[in-house]
Amino acid sequence: MPIIFSKSSFISCIVGLKDIQKGTLLGAFLLARIAEIKYFRVNIVACIFSLLILVFVKNDMVNLICIGAVGFFASSVL
Repeated sequence: MPIIFSKSSFISCIVGLKDIQKGTLLGAFLLARIAEIKYFRVNIVACIFSLLILVFVKNDMVNLICIGAVGFFASSVL
């Protein structure tokens, strides 16, 4: 018997995931549609860019966003 998800149950399932699980799920989805090496390079460059911003910017909100971005890009590479 196939499992059928409605749009709202799928969204609530995604919202209930932890951040690293969301990044991994999105990473797997994108990796199925993009060449592996190109996907890896984009994630590493974005992660390095976020780290550089984190090092040189002293704003608390920007730092929190960069920490989240580094976590997201690193979890997408898994």
